[in-house]
Amino acid sequence: MQFEMRHKILPECEPEIFSDLDAPDWLTSNNTNAGSTMDCRWFWREHVLTLEVGASVETDFRVITRTR
Repeated sequence: MQFEMRHKILPECEPEIFSDLDAPDWLTSNNTNAGSTMDCRWFWREHVLTLEVGASVETDFRVITRTR
């Protein structure tokens, strides 16, 4: 799986490209405690990893699109 993440408010920012293996920690919650207020693994597992190629999901500040 490969994803492209674009900033919604600052469109001049370069998009971030990542895979399901090297996604940002804030998105996967790899370095957080399960159930903590910073635990976003539910969003990663239920909304990002379930995207079909070409589909997108939005956060408050970003749009994440699955590209492969």
